[in-house]
Amino acid sequence: MSFLRFVIDNRTWLAAGVLMSFMSSFGQTFYIALYSADIRAAHGLSHGQWGGLYTLGTALSALVMVWAGMLADRLRARALAVLTMAVLAGASLAMAALPDGWVIGLAVLIFVLRFAGQGMLSHVALVAMARWFVATRGRALAIATLGFAFGQAILPVSFVSLSTAYGWRTSWVIAAGCLVLAMPLTWALLGRERTPQSIAAEVSVHGMAGRHWSRTDALCHPLFWLVLPAMVGPPGGPRCFSSRST
Repeated sequence: MSFLRFVIDNRTWLAAGVLMSFMSSFGQTFYIALYSADIRAAHGLSHGQWGGLYTLGTALSALVMVWAGMLADRLRARALAVLTMAVLAGASLAMAALPDGWVIGLAVLIFVLRFAGQGMLSHVALVAMARWFVATRGRALAIATLGFAFGQAILPVSFVSLSTAYGWRTSWVIAAGCLVLAMPLTWALLGRERTPQSIAAEVSVHGMAGRHWSRTDALCHPLFWLVLPAMVGPPGGPRCFSSRST
């Protein structure tokens, strides 16, 4: 099958994957970093305090993802993606409305943004591609991850401009609006699962070594710990703590 034919035949599911990965940008480091200077100024935080707060929120969100990630195996991607977008939109609105100096509230919002955006929404997008495609799984994942690249290419320029023109809090309201608009579109694109649930329930896909792996099995395998450093050092992380001229 040619690449163009593959895209045309699977356009709705691939578009949903790109949309989900793109919308996860509102909880990614590169996006939150755009407002680091404004957030620190509003809440009276030093670089070190902001860095510590962000590290704590990110670490806790990653820890919760170990258990929350299994929801992608139990719920339809459509429902879980829309629910996650709703949580991310709510956190964006709360960021805009958060009173100055409320550091505890800020810590909670960082956790929610990181969990819903960088964690859950990205997870749903990639798990959905892996579930719906087998022989062409690599191709599908490559297309779905274009959303991450589009987000990094489009959002910094556009939202810095919006922040300059209307204020950084208004930019978070606009971000929430984008997520709200994406919710019905995602629901429509995923109106029909690519693999019917009746078939999915019968088809068992094995993991490495032809077996099913539990969480305990994965944690006890040395390969997990060899791969982990590559997963915890994503590019662009230090930008979260950089200052932006205002």
